[in-house]
Amino acid sequence: MRDIEEIHTDYITAFIKIRSSLKDKKVPNNELLDFLEDRRHELAAKRNIVKTLAAELERAERRMVRNGAWISFKAFCEAIVEYFEASDNIGSPSWYTQFIHFMKTYRLAGIEDSFFDSNPFGNDPRTDIISHINIIVEERLPKKLNKIHTHYSELRSALL
Repeated sequence: MRDIEEIHTDYITAFIKIRSSLKDKKVPNNELLDFLEDRRHELAAKRNIVKTLAAELERAERRMVRNGAWISFKAFCEAIVEYFEASDNIGSPSWYTQFIHFMKTYRLAGIEDSFFDSNPFGNDPRTDIISHINIIVEERLPKKLNKIHTHYSELRSALL
């Protein structure tokens, strides 16, 4: 659970920094982009282990505990897998990676200011991304984390 909490805090912190920069109509500077990449790399192994282990345990057929606890265990693993799917739902390979790549591409092309202009079709990419961040930070990830907490508590109770 500590790993999940650390991963969750990392996701939320990074998304809030991005949102704040976008709300202020500032293109994330190289320092912020470096921060995002460093955070992604720092916890990549931990995210991968937690996600992979949960997926494998969810598929396991061998029951390590009695039936009631097994149902709780499977639900807990499923909730962890769903948590990571919630954070990857905006783009592929992930919202986080896609955003970093998108902003670096604009910077390299020297057209980062156009990111904040409405295009001829009327949409504003900056506010679109802020809306997506709000959904992730305020709805998706908290709901998914709450589901993990619920199933973790049920599992702990079932094992007593």
